[in-house]
Amino acid sequence: MELKNEGSHSLDNPLLDRVWQNVTVQVDSPGWIYLKLENQGVAEWLHILVDQPMYPGSLDQSISRDVKNTSSILEKPWEIRNSTDKFYVLYSHARCCSLLRSAAKDGVITQNLLHFELKDSRSSLFKPQHTAELHLIDQIASVLDNVSVLDHAAQPEKVAFPTVIWKSAQALSHSFEDFYKSCRIWGEVRQQDPQVAQMRLGLVLITQKVLRSLLESLAIEAPFEL
Repeated sequence: MELKNEGSHSLDNPLLDRVWQNVTVQVDSPGWIYLKLENQGVAEWLHILVDQPMYPGSLDQSISRDVKNTSSILEKPWEIRNSTDKFYVLYSHARCCSLLRSAAKDGVITQNLLHFELKDSRSSLFKPQHTAELHLIDQIASVLDNVSVLDHAAQPEKVAFPTVIWKSAQALSHSFEDFYKSCRIWGEVRQQDPQVAQMRLGLVLITQKVLRSLLESLAIEAPFEL
């Protein structure tokens, strides 16, 4: 996964340093190098995503500009203009916002205009309880990797930017819906294990931020309710 802080291409960052402190390296005999991010490292990485601003335009500025230059209604690829998943993607973003508004009313997070923040993003430990949580985290990492690949793509490949970003938004939406159906946040979970509820809210917040960034990069308004 790409561990790049907003506005920086280096690892001269204490948060990223903490992530790498929780990476184990294994070298196999044929010359393969395997990197494994331990649970604490995953937690540190998620904290980075929660804390750093991710919109508007959290994608690399050159990517966002190139995508928008080819993203008018008439110029959007067929996959976007005719996608049956368009409402599904927009609904997923609106669902995230609905959950975050509920958390704001409950005093778990703060809401500032169109921006949400966990009151204490460092308080939750990484305690996955369901495979849907892990699948969502894996999908978030894949989406950010796709964005990183676009960042380094050659000029002739830029015509594919909208399609790649749209497919990333679709995949993330499907993973989020599986997570939403499988992982409760309120009720018994919130009462008996508030740290799990806090972690899941963090995943909702990250998903909302990434989806909004992807949609706005395609010049599609990210709805806060439907």
